[in-house]
Amino acid sequence: MRKFFTILLMSLVALTAYAQEEYATWSATVKDNGNGSQTIIVRADIVKGWHIYDARHAVTPTTLKFEVGKGITLDGETIALSKAKEVNDEYFGTYGEYEKEAIFEQKVTAKNGGNVKVKIEYQACNEGQCTPPAEA
Repeated sequence: MRKFFTILLMSLVALTAYAQEEYATWSATVKDNGNGSQTIIVRADIVKGWHIYDARHAVTPTTLKFEVGKGITLDGETIALSKAKEVNDEYFGTYGEYEKEAIFEQKVTAKNGGNVKVKIEYQACNEGQCTPPAEA
């Protein structure tokens, strides 16, 4: 359990360090549900005045891709726990924007430990500009 969390967290910290500007800071925690079931909670703290997009955005949706090692299985889809502000755009259609924070969870089953990495793709924007799409 501890090794699992440490590797996940180290992956997030190492990848976030490469961002040009940090308008969204990412972190992860692991909740042990018992019987090998765990919930990975991934959180973005977003700088005031900025936002990131939900998974419905046509051009730069926020995506989380989990890479699991031997002995780990993903249980279902990644779920957004935060409610995104609804936006109706003439060009991009209907999508959501997360302001202040975005929280996601992914349930996994771990048999005898293992490693999990998460690759996060997102874009941070404010009313006047957007950063290039980034990975964390």
